[in-house]
Amino acid sequence: MSISIFFYTISYILTGDIMNTILNYLKTIGITLLIILIGTIIITFLNYFGILNSKIINIISLILPIITLFYGGYRTGRLSSKKGYIEGLKIGIIFIILITIFNLIFNDIKWFNIIYYVILVLSSILGSMLGINKRKI
Repeated sequence: MSISIFFYTISYILTGDIMNTILNYLKTIGITLLIILIGTIIITFLNYFGILNSKIINIISLILPIITLFYGGYRTGRLSSKKGYIEGLKIGIIFIILITIFNLIFNDIKWFNIIYYVILVLSSILGSMLGINKRKI
């Protein structure tokens, strides 16, 4: 009788940990997408009113996802306990899968996109490696 209670407790603890991990990933991806959406809206307004040049807008459009994925990786690294590069790789790949789905629907994939995706994943990995070193003990 006590052994079955023990296994039930262990399975409940593992299920709770898995759910917390999934929720942390979803929160991180949600925050990252929200930051990109807000940044895109700001860039759109600046372009509409002619405040920024088109070259500057293109540069900001390339840098904004890199910075936000760095932050997403940093946040994931702070929440994880070990192997920050793996956690950053997970966040980067999840984000790249989302972007690839949108690109397949609306555009085609070019070599530039693949190189950019690698840069995004590396940014996420770097952020999580820094985040795991700054985590609260």
